[in-house]
Amino acid sequence: MISFIGKNQIKQFFSLNFNINRQYNKQLKYHQKAQSQFEGKSNQNIIKIYQQEQQRHLFYQGQYSFNRLRACARRMEIESDIKITLNEKEKQLFDFLLEFVKAKNIQVVLRSAGGWVRDKILGQECHDIDITLDTMTGEQFINLLIDYLKEKGQEDLISGHGVIKSNPDKSKHLETVTFKIFGYDIDIANLRHEEYTKSRIPTMKFGTPLQDAERRDLTINSMFYNINTCQIEDFTGKGLSDLQNKIIRTPLDPTQTFIDDPLRILRTFRFATKYSFSIVPDIIEALKQEQIRISLEEKVSRERIRTELEKILKDKNVEIGLNLIFQNNLWSIVFQMPDKCDELKDKVFYDQKQLESYNLAIRSVQELKTVQDMPILSQDFQQQDVQLLFLMSAISFPFAKIQYKINKTIMSLPQYLAFESLKFPDKALKVCTIITQTCENALKIQEIIKKNFDEEFNNIAQLIKKLGNTWELAFSIARISDSIQFKDEFSSSYDKLIEFIYFNKIEKVYAMKPLIDGKEIMGIFELDKQGPVVGKINTNIFLWQAKNMDKQKDDLIAEIVKNKQKFML
Repeated sequence: MISFIGKNQIKQFFSLNFNINRQYNKQLKYHQKAQSQFEGKSNQNIIKIYQQEQQRHLFYQGQYSFNRLRACARRMEIESDIKITLNEKEKQLFDFLLEFVKAKNIQVVLRSAGGWVRDKILGQECHDIDITLDTMTGEQFINLLIDYLKEKGQEDLISGHGVIKSNPDKSKHLETVTFKIFGYDIDIANLRHEEYTKSRIPTMKFGTPLQDAERRDLTINSMFYNINTCQIEDFTGKGLSDLQNKIIRTPLDPTQTFIDDPLRILRTFRFATKYSFSIVPDIIEALKQEQIRISLEEKVSRERIRTELEKILKDKNVEIGLNLIFQNNLWSIVFQMPDKCDELKDKVFYDQKQLESYNLAIRSVQELKTVQDMPILSQDFQQQDVQLLFLMSAISFPFAKIQYKINKTIMSLPQYLAFESLKFPDKALKVCTIITQTCENALKIQEIIKKNFDEEFNNIAQLIKKLGNTWELAFSIARISDSIQFKDEFSSSYDKLIEFIYFNKIEKVYAMKPLIDGKEIMGIFELDKQGPVVGKINTNIFLWQAKNMDKQKDDLIAEIVKNKQKFML
């Protein structure tokens, strides 16, 4: 049997300011009953348990029971079996931070928190590291660090320094400092504790590690790696076991967790998707509450929703995430359409469109590998980008025939969803433009497929030119949508269309360079200035070249001289 922790040690751990005898005697009884749980463990390890439980104040409440001690013992066993091995870069980073706080005599415990800890336990590398501080804010820390680096002439060691301010109205409660160092993206913030009064916006205060852990989204994201002691800390007592048992759970009651920050709903879905973990029934039950749906819709910015959604849509297990969004009746909130759109005011019609959107998305997931391997898409795009564009187009396509006027601009609902609702940045990948054009032209392909391809050559060539290297996306969306609606009635027609495109060598007609330029056109057609007729001439020259891929510039000029009026119509 091990020796029992003494009264003075307990008093020291819990800073008791009242007569401890009655409470001490009560805990002594529980501890004597639980001693078998600690057989073979050193007194130092038992002290560690008390230290970990200190912030729970369970001694105050007389709740430090036999079951609690047994759970602590089991947790200690799990923690002792699992270690985090730092790579050379991580060791360099943590040693540097410890050297800094020691040199400046800063009394602070540095803890890596959340995702980095989770990924390291799972044996995965992570280049985003969140660090928590127990005695100062992130801004105070970074200011001291910058001064320290200036003293050493190493200002260039960190880059990208910035402060992300809190925004309580959008459920962003904590100010965070960000910077890059040793190849890592670092976020630093103080341990926090949120207090709610009558307002829905919490008051942020410094918290204990336990309070900070309990305010996080999921138990698997609530663990710490204490940089000072090189130990894993699981203050909720559930993080490690949930990670081992593949369970998604919130540290506190899920209703409270989601009301505090409704974005945690999508984060829950994202991690269930990423790891194929099971979500506990309490969470699913909480999601049925209308107040949670309203909070997600009203309190979270669309940009934050898009960020989480994009990670789900790019995941290899994306079908899990799509199912979770739809089955928990959040499709209309995540893929939010304008509430003033007349067509969608008919609830039956809107519900039907959402169902079509979901079904097309799921079917598209099943066809994803085929689309990613298509010749042009596989050559010009990363697979994850194809996945995002393809699935967003599938989700949007059932709404493609509906238009909505915003201010003085008329746009299709796929365009609204990408630009206005989810606010995709239309930069390098041009997500908004591609989704809009894919949906609009998939409708045209569904019409072309029912006609004679030879007679439709001009339309097919112009469509490919307009879509560029994403025409295979529109083709795939049209084909899958028709296969759902008409049960593969037109599948052979789509195969023949592909054969037609490649037989006529127009699969890359969008990259075809004009044989003559604008100045030459003005001269050949004896035009004084640009006008609508020049546009018609350019179109007809493009179509002539598409039909005569093996012809040269002289052949084109000869054809123009022979049929000049034809090129101007």
